[in-house]
Amino acid sequence: MNINRIINLLSTTIFCTFIVACDQEKQQSKSQFKDVTEQQVAHYIADNIYQPSVFAVNESVLLLNESIIELCHPQTKESLMDSLLQAQIYWKESIALWRESRAYQISPIKSLYVYQQVDQLPVNTIIIDAVLKDASVHPGEKERSIYGYASLEYLLFADNDAKAALTQLKDKQTCQFLKNTAVDLAKNIKKIKKYWLTEPDGAKQQFKEAKGKFYLDQKEVTTNIVAQMLNSIEVVVWHKMGLPSNFFRGNPELTKLDAWRSQSSLSNIKAVISGVDKIYGDIETMGIYHLIDAKDKKLANSIRSHFDHINLLLDKLTLPIEEGFNDPPDEFEEIFHELQELQNELTEMAKELELKLVFEEDGD
Repeated sequence: MNINRIINLLSTTIFCTFIVACDQEKQQSKSQFKDVTEQQVAHYIADNIYQPSVFAVNESVLLLNESIIELCHPQTKESLMDSLLQAQIYWKESIALWRESRAYQISPIKSLYVYQQVDQLPVNTIIIDAVLKDASVHPGEKERSIYGYASLEYLLFADNDAKAALTQLKDKQTCQFLKNTAVDLAKNIKKIKKYWLTEPDGAKQQFKEAKGKFYLDQKEVTTNIVAQMLNSIEVVVWHKMGLPSNFFRGNPELTKLDAWRSQSSLSNIKAVISGVDKIYGDIETMGIYHLIDAKDKKLANSIRSHFDHINLLLDKLTLPIEEGFNDPPDEFEEIFHELQELQNELTEMAKELELKLVFEEDGD
């Protein structure tokens, strides 16, 4: 037997052993989720997805706050630019974490009406400019369109012009408003964390125990999970892709993109989809996947394939999409249609799981 044949046999043996080992690993992984219950899935999602997200957003906002305080301290021109760039980085990181948490805004959390207070779009720049020009102008607590992430972006990025932002921030009134807005954001995010952890009737306990004013039984918890998955995808399909791109109506509208000033619209789209993807899971991780897999394997794997294809397409895109948006890349439109297909299959999944999806008070 010659050396080449020996090498080929060894390679084939190693390859086959690897394939068998991988197959066995997948089977073992799948068997550990056999007969998984809706409660087990909900508990996993609460402890391993929702709660880490709540903590991550809260921590990111604290870092953003610290960077804004530093930015508004008297300093040299050179260090001022460094402080601005650091604050911009923290803003981008925090908004992405918040976008991912879009899929985790379950009913108890929504009852706080925090989402509208920290993520109001579009930002009302007319009122913000009026406040910056005249400190005596008080828009009132009900005017939420001048608070939250979008307002911070308007002040920190100034239509993606760092020098313009610095010029604006030289004004004490502007810096004070920036700090007030950051504090307001932090307070609202802290509300979520506090309510999530409050015992015995906090959001986490209501969600895990399927009781309280929002849930009568476990089926309602699962319904809430899937409804938020669909809501999040709907937000991406129309408000972050469809409307700005005007695929069906004409010319794209740059200023309707999710975060065009900071040119981080694509990373925010990725974050929302990532949040939904984590909840769905796959053959090797706990998630909704295993609930539908027990009823319809073909549908379970088809949904998983849509997520994988969407993620693959997103990886092909380069940041920022704001540049040259008059001619969106082919992958962008393909993602749009893939998400629509995913919506259809998730709706079919809800029927298979015998879930009754309903609209909530906030219109979702």
